[in-house]
Amino acid sequence: MNLGVLLLAAGKGERLKPITEAIPKPLVEIEGIPIISIPLYNLIKSGFKEIIVNLHYKKETLKEFLKTFGSKNKIKFTFFEEEFLLGTGGTVKEIFSNFKFDKLLVMNSDIFIDVDIPLFIESSGNDDSIAHLILTEQNKGGVYAHLDRYGKFIVSDIIGEGKGGDFLFTGIHIVKKEIIKYLPSEGYPICIVRNGYIPALRNGEKISAYLHKGFFFDIGTPQRLSELKNLVNKEQKVANILKKVKELFIF
Repeated sequence: MNLGVLLLAAGKGERLKPITEAIPKPLVEIEGIPIISIPLYNLIKSGFKEIIVNLHYKKETLKEFLKTFGSKNKIKFTFFEEEFLLGTGGTVKEIFSNFKFDKLLVMNSDIFIDVDIPLFIESSGNDDSIAHLILTEQNKGGVYAHLDRYGKFIVSDIIGEGKGGDFLFTGIHIVKKEIIKYLPSEGYPICIVRNGYIPALRNGEKISAYLHKGFFFDIGTPQRLSELKNLVNKEQKVANILKKVKELFIF
């Protein structure tokens, strides 16, 4: 199947205010490194050189950064500009409608993680799952999933923010084009979880999962950003990720 890569960067960063009043969330820095560089590191070290990025809030600032970054690091960015926020589901639907992809590897631009993307893709196999999610056992974040059989990694339920669950959804997933039939045609922004995955599960579709056992951190609020900055000097794995990013990229 033809796999495309979508990096989500259109959001207003409401939870990260007042920091995001001046800059778009993906350009908030950790040790001088824009946080969007972390998911880019995971994608590029895995061999991806062509990446679609959706834009909306402070789009010209972010676009200028990515153009320069792409030129220096030989990465081709295709910008998908949203007149109004479509939401993850709305963006995924539009990308499938405008590009000839059978599947999309979707990643948030505000997560701090060092994950083996090729292994994740391989673990999706050729099964009949409509989506394949990266989950973690960490208990901080938003959307949680229950697995019906530990070790089988088949999602039995997805529940909303703050309600708790077995595993946390990291915001990294592979979704098949067939998800379009579950996504509404209006009512933007459209949430891929609430408006896509949950209805799909209820209709008998299968959603599989890959359990990430390494480091993961969702940078959503000023408090979370501060916590991550404090971890740089306390957690060697955090410092190591930043070091790898600096070694791989030209800023």
